[in-house]
Amino acid sequence: MFICVRRSSDDKILAKFAADYGIELFRDCDINSPKFLAMITKFNCDIFVSMSFDQIFKPQIIDLAPLGAINKYLSLQVFNKCKKKRFIKPNSTTQNVCLVC
Repeated sequence: MFICVRRSSDDKILAKFAADYGIELFRDCDINSPKFLAMITKFNCDIFVSMSFDQIFKPQIIDLAPLGAINKYLSLQVFNKCKKKRFIKPNSTTQNVCLVC
């Protein structure tokens, strides 16, 4: 649905991928700000996927997706410090996915 890259990222490969497939790309965003939350609400994502992202998902962004979020982080500290934990069981009806890198 959309891609949000790390702050100050100049990832040309990911930018080209987004352009090639018509995927909206967000840069230098505070993902927990009211402005960003308002921008992504239109996507109606079922689930958020975070791949070694540089920001912590707070409850207000996780709650936008009915299936919550998956966090893949390349370190020993793999758990978000969010009070509300959700375990995701994607299925064939999961269609709207967001990727943040």
